[in-house]
Amino acid sequence: MEHAAGWETIVAEVTEDAIAIEVRWGREVFYVEVSGGDVRYRETTRWDRNASYIENLFDLGKLVQHLRTAHASLRGRSVLAELRFDNHQMAVVRWRQRPAASRIPWTVEQRWSQRAADYEKCSETRFVWGAFDCEGVVWNSDEWNPEEPAGDGRKGPLVLLTGQHPVWADGRLASLLRQGRQVVLLDSEDGFRLAERRDRLPPPGVPKHHFGYMSVAWLPPQTLLGRVVRVISDGHQGVLLLPRAEAGDGRAPHATHDRRRTDLLPAARRRVTLTPVARDVVPSFEQVTSVGVVAFTAEGKVVVTLQSRGFDIPGGHVQLGDRTLEETARREALEEARVTLGKVEYLGALRSNYYTVPTYIVLMAAMVDQVLPFEPTPCHRLRLFLTPEQFGSVYSAGDRERMQKAVNQARALLFP
Repeated sequence: MEHAAGWETIVAEVTEDAIAIEVRWGREVFYVEVSGGDVRYRETTRWDRNASYIENLFDLGKLVQHLRTAHASLRGRSVLAELRFDNHQMAVVRWRQRPAASRIPWTVEQRWSQRAADYEKCSETRFVWGAFDCEGVVWNSDEWNPEEPAGDGRKGPLVLLTGQHPVWADGRLASLLRQGRQVVLLDSEDGFRLAERRDRLPPPGVPKHHFGYMSVAWLPPQTLLGRVVRVISDGHQGVLLLPRAEAGDGRAPHATHDRRRTDLLPAARRRVTLTPVARDVVPSFEQVTSVGVVAFTAEGKVVVTLQSRGFDIPGGHVQLGDRTLEETARREALEEARVTLGKVEYLGALRSNYYTVPTYIVLMAAMVDQVLPFEPTPCHRLRLFLTPEQFGSVYSAGDRERMQKAVNQARALLFP
């Protein structure tokens, strides 16, 4: 089902337990999954766009209620419904049943957990097509040579990043697919999940079982070209991984692996909620999965990095070898933003129901001691020092209001 031009056309997938909604305008795509009235996943193909802001363009709750009541016949089947958005009024224009995807005996979560010691996740996306798990050098689709990635033109996968010209124009990719060569297309400009871009998929008559697609529209192309990557997709979600030697890029060495991973939803896909706890409640270090640090310079500016999820503060998973919250905060600040910290204070925590037992995401407040030279990587592409007000205007990695409140609290704590 093709999109009409502009953002007034919305496509939704309705199943018994969830609704997935895709909005597209221009080259930008917004995708959200709603279950039980709550958002459980959201994604955009623009790193500088806040997903929560995009949701405000239409009444998500009203849309979900409309699909559940006025069009109850859509329930219980996997269908695509094209919706017309006009003056904040929703109407179902047409719909068709969506074929069930072929089931595979593994999930991205399982494959990624097996490789966490050797690879670092650079991005995660729902904008995928096909199931694949392969590694290769990233080539520009305008310049690739089938003899270079593999000696005989047949062995090994070909990983291509979209360039300026149509990928299927000269027939070379189609020929490789007919020979049984695996091809994975990384899309640097677009992303689809529900309404598929036909110009990104193999043309009619070309076998698709060796073809895969993954959007990387939020990653600068120059950070991927020529690098070895591992790409994994189960047809529902995908990850792009960098070998840890590549991901480090000369920075402080990584620990062997994270103590407890929370970067992919469990196979059960249950909703994950984050609940603030009282500031005087400090969780035990054994219950903490991640630590973020609101780091201020002496001039009162916040340290910010541009990551795959957007502009965010430094932070990440507690790793094996970390002994305290402060140690994790200092390591993450050095690895991601290349700053060393002086004073570090506990700021607050969020309780998560990701696991069967409560775990916590902790925020720390800190003063920057030294600013070291910064080298961009695919996972951390830019470092900025922003005023709290500027940070609030660009933050795009989560709940903006909650993060702005945390930044203000950190400023009050560090600059009494």
